Amino acid sequence: MILFYAPFNQGCKVSKSEYHGLVSQFLAENQEWVIDGNSNSPVGDLMYSAATDIIWLDPPALLYWPRLIRRTFWRLLRLNPAGDLPEGCYETIGNVFFNSNSIIWWMIKGHWRLRKRYARLLEGDNAENGGKIRRIGGWGMQFRVWWAGVKVLAMGRPQLPTSTFVH
Repeated sequence: MILFYAPFNQGCKVSKSEYHGLVSQFLAENQEWVIDGNSNSPVGDLMYSAATDIIWLDPPALLYWPRLIRRTFWRLLRLNPAGDLPEGCYETIGNVFFNSNSIIWWMIKGHWRLRKRYARLLEGDNAENGGKIRRIGGWGMQFRVWWAGVKVLAMGRPQLPTSTFVH
């Protein structure tokens, strides 16, 4: 199941209350799940409180900003081969450049705001001190080391169903 909250995409508008209901139902019906993205804004701390582990991927802005801009322009031109947006969602020039919820504006104003928020959360709930948040930053080495450890741990566990994914 994929739940998608994206108020910046035309044709893909889901109200905050509807999204909150979908997430609440999903969490009640599934014990094992993975959430990708930063969905705290529309659902408050619902997912945070239900999570056992939170991985904060914190790459340098210079690493992901060019990728985000390139991907956005591919979407504008409808050339995204992976089809990474849900059916019926699409980017428009107006949504990308002239909408306060656009991914470009989020990149400019949201990166630093989220970084401060997660840094505060990390201070009180750091996995290295028994908490649930783990920060993985840098240009990729921290991620590769962490991912190798996850693979070792996962070898003894059954795989999660592929439908258990919330974005």
